[in-house]
Amino acid sequence: MIILCANEKGGVGKTTTAINLGVAYALAGLEVCLVDTDIQGSATAWQRERSAASITPRITVCNMNGRMGQDLIAMANKFDLVIVDAGGRDAIEIRQSALVCDLWLIPMAASHVEMWALKTALELCQSIEEQIGKAPRATVLINKVHPLPTIQDSNELADAINSDELLSKYLPVCPARLCERLSYVRSLGAGQSVIEYEPNGKARAEIESLVAYISAEFAA
Repeated sequence: MIILCANEKGGVGKTTTAINLGVAYALAGLEVCLVDTDIQGSATAWQRERSAASITPRITVCNMNGRMGQDLIAMANKFDLVIVDAGGRDAIEIRQSALVCDLWLIPMAASHVEMWALKTALELCQSIEEQIGKAPRATVLINKVHPLPTIQDSNELADAINSDELLSKYLPVCPARLCERLSYVRSLGAGQSVIEYEPNGKARAEIESLVAYISAEFAA
């Protein structure tokens, strides 16, 4: 199985989501590989911290760039789960991964203005549909949600996407959401996931909710 975690916009939590998903599935017994295509190499740096601290389970991280579609398929034959961390405006890595992935997670900050960044993703989904007869299975993951329920930015974003005919068809909103929490930042610096860093924390419940959604979707 290949999960693409990508958005052309920076700072929306792509790497954080990819790492936490990877560890969650590894803790469940799957062999996981994180593919780091980002020039910043954040997932690679995280893996170095994890290895230096001898934290288990071990997560394989590899670097790929360019036309990597067939390489991802080969990786998927070796691992139970391949998660691609990709970014950059109209990057070839996103296009190649979207062609072969089983699921495209599009992390977005909880703000209505973030919808502007969905234009490229929508056009890519439509282009792939024309090319191979099927659009990528994609979903918008609303991230960095304010933990106070009185702040409604995330709900307004979800409503705006769901009320748009094309966006709701190609890029529906994921029911799971991730809040803006310090544990997401601090855990990565320690080479951990939030599940390991704060086992009884709210962030753990959020990641487990995302895992449950993905698992249910592919069990159906």
